[in-house]
Amino acid sequence: MKKILIALLSFSAINANAADIYVNNSGQVGTYTTISAAITAAVAGDRIFVSPYGVYTENLTIAKSLTLTSAVANTRFSVVGSVTVTSAPNQDVVIIGGEFSSGIYGNTGSATLAVKGNLTISDCYSVSFTSDNYIKTKLLYSRTSGGGGASIHHGIIAGCDLESINVDDGPNTSTGDTLFIIGNIINSGISWLNNDNFFLIANNYLKSGRIYISNTVYNASVNNIISNNTVIYPYCINCSTEGLISINTLSNKNNIHLLNNILQTNGQAPGIYVPAGGTGSVQGFYNYVAASTTGNNWSLIIGNTIITAASPVLTFDNFGKCTDIVGAVNAGSPALQYYDIDLTRNNRGTFGGPYSIDNYWNTANGRARIYDLKMPFEIWNGSTPSIKAEGTHIK
Repeated sequence: MKKILIALLSFSAINANAADIYVNNSGQVGTYTTISAAITAAVAGDRIFVSPYGVYTENLTIAKSLTLTSAVANTRFSVVGSVTVTSAPNQDVVIIGGEFSSGIYGNTGSATLAVKGNLTISDCYSVSFTSDNYIKTKLLYSRTSGGGGASIHHGIIAGCDLESINVDDGPNTSTGDTLFIIGNIINSGISWLNNDNFFLIANNYLKSGRIYISNTVYNASVNNIISNNTVIYPYCINCSTEGLISINTLSNKNNIHLLNNILQTNGQAPGIYVPAGGTGSVQGFYNYVAASTTGNNWSLIIGNTIITAASPVLTFDNFGKCTDIVGAVNAGSPALQYYDIDLTRNNRGTFGGPYSIDNYWNTANGRARIYDLKMPFEIWNGSTPSIKAEGTHIK
């Protein structure tokens, strides 16, 4: 297994001729005392290692492919200021292990729909994360402070601790991309305002908010999936149109599937709210809904558990894992594609399915982080199984 993990620990291909540049106060020849000076000196593909034993007061601007990372494993460098990345076609910018007093911003620059730029942010703290259109963003294992959130147009947000997540609309041209929002702990909610992309929203723990979908792309062969989330909504009066999951699109709803979610409120909000209008209906499979009302205009296809209650029913740990066996363990869809990673029947909530939140949280320092795991649902004697995944390491 260790050999498999080692093979996965890569963000992007690095230029074989890339140089390593150091930022510190050593005074040694070839080092820089500011990060901005190091960025200016760098050429595309270079790596900049920043000493965490100091505070850098500067606003950073990056407009070339490079990696900006801490010089000391498991210790973040600190910047009083912001980072602005101006993107370009096929440009690769990676930022690892930084703490910023302001935000991290990705601007479109010269990137296009056909040839996007790439921005990877891993193990960073910031007030907010914002990435504009035509930037394929990977926001991983990062967190916001001061009530900030994350906003992207393309890519993945995984394993983060955020106030909120917004997926903004683009040029109103269906691109066929799927955005992944997986394994995050979110204080308030997820807001999807995009009708250019498909979505997989899976294994997120919403501690005090809801999932709000206002635009979708309809395609008979591609589904938008909301799966294995634990959504808790606080006490609320007169919230008849604010479901724990609200699907407010008026387009065709047949390709919106809700699977294996746990939805619970202690107020008057419905479990799932879908307004009348449009065509088709939202499909619900194996959800557990404990709310004052079930909601409306969605189809309970199979396996759903509905409990009409005005007070909490289930209890959860800090990662949204249901601590009550009844209603959660081995209660999700028995279909092979939704099995847990240990190949048992799918659990409801954040710990169920192949994107278990346990992949992203509660791991020891130095351990590899795996996401988007693809493995066979059945393994037979004499066969050679193929396992694929994306992965990263915090340093």
